[in-house]
Amino acid sequence: MGNRIQRICFLLVIFIIIAVFCCASAAQVRASGKPVRILFIGNSLTFYYEMPKVLANLANSPGRQPALFTQMYAPGGFTLENNYTKGEALKLIKSGKWDYVVLQDGSSQTIKDRAKFFEYSRKFDSEIKKAGAKTIFYMTWGYERSEPNMFSQVAESYKKAAAEVNAPASPVGLAWQRALKEKPGIKLYDNDGVHQNQAGTYLTACVFYITLTGRNPAGFSNGGLTELKRDDCIALQKIAWETVNEIEDKKNCMTEQAFGFYQRGIEQKKKAVENPEGRKDIFEKVFQPAEANSYNYIAYKPKDYDKQKLWPLILFLHGMGERGDDLEKHKIIGLPQVLEKGKDLPFVIICPQCPEYHVWNSERLNRLLDEVIKKYSVDRERIYLTGLSMGGFGSWSLGCRHPERFAAVAPICGGGNVKEAVGLKDVPVWAFHGAKDKTVSLTMSQEMVNAVNKNGGDAKLTVYPEAGHDSWTQTYNNPELYKWFLSHKKNANRKE
Repeated sequence: MGNRIQRICFLLVIFIIIAVFCCASAAQVRASGKPVRILFIGNSLTFYYEMPKVLANLANSPGRQPALFTQMYAPGGFTLENNYTKGEALKLIKSGKWDYVVLQDGSSQTIKDRAKFFEYSRKFDSEIKKAGAKTIFYMTWGYERSEPNMFSQVAESYKKAAAEVNAPASPVGLAWQRALKEKPGIKLYDNDGVHQNQAGTYLTACVFYITLTGRNPAGFSNGGLTELKRDDCIALQKIAWETVNEIEDKKNCMTEQAFGFYQRGIEQKKKAVENPEGRKDIFEKVFQPAEANSYNYIAYKPKDYDKQKLWPLILFLHGMGERGDDLEKHKIIGLPQVLEKGKDLPFVIICPQCPEYHVWNSERLNRLLDEVIKKYSVDRERIYLTGLSMGGFGSWSLGCRHPERFAAVAPICGGGNVKEAVGLKDVPVWAFHGAKDKTVSLTMSQEMVNAVNKNGGDAKLTVYPEAGHDSWTQTYNNPELYKWFLSHKKNANRKE
């Protein structure tokens, strides 16, 4: 009798798991527009810690694109054969209008019965194509107490299955192998030595983010995995990115759209570091010692710069894509790009570079301003702040927390904490945003502008009706912005 009750309870648990994980595991899509729709088909290596939901949480965080919608069908213990023959997975494929369907089999299944794995991979791919979607394979990992070559065996099986149907395989298992070697202190396995724990889930989601978008996962939060330490998140983001970067043919591990974006980023970086022979660099490069706890930066001085005169200063904060340790990198976008193209502006312009895997820190930026004022001939009454995307968020944050530094602030496609907006009540604000921005919602600028004005401030918002995320090109090429900056001085802003 006792055994029968145990068996019934076990079956009930399995039924609940199947029922729960047949449902969508989608994070709310913050950005406007149509999200990329992804269906995951697999087993517990997919549903542990709701990996597809973590992926959606990360992808749909502020400043990221494209938006993702994820759903999974992942009954415990199922193989691809089980998922195919039972029929429910096929119904979901046909009914969901998916962009991509991700296929995952058990790691051991891909080794002990490769013929079946390949057979049902092909069968699924055929149905996926009929439904107008594309296949992605989820390359899993070797077990904690398995033979060392299990990783390579699993990887080879997935690579072959993907090659047979001309689909990419997300190199999750390769990233796991790298993490176990380079970061042995970060435990990836759950207690059973087979499934992923929160760190393993996070690494898996980061690799999938690259596969689907071609973008660096640097700077992500924990995606809702509350046990993860920030330093571990940073380390795992880096491992995911480096794993993909070292794969020779990246078309085998990314979607076509993701690979296109990745390639454009590489080409832009190459252009940024090209300096034709005889061309004079208009920027001064300044590198800070580590103990300074500040930022490296490039500095622009007007052609007629004279130390005997006090000059207005613009502090420009770049977006997420320009982070790193290469000061050439952020000359290709925003205000530095305008200067590179030959426009001479009557300002000292400071363009700091945020390190990879970090976001702008208001206190470090405040210290940087102190250093810059000592180094250059700066009019303290005419210091202006602007930035785009992540730099737009940084501009709102720094302006709200240190309004005493600035005569005017111009955040572009950013957002902030409306509770801090009172800090800008004495500082003129001119915000800019694209109406069709799918990366940072227009409402984020609207909310901050409204909050400043409700606190008695002077904030206005320009919305470009046809612009997407790039609302900075029009803004920084508009002479009215610089006239507006110069029309404001710090002491003249103060209200009695």
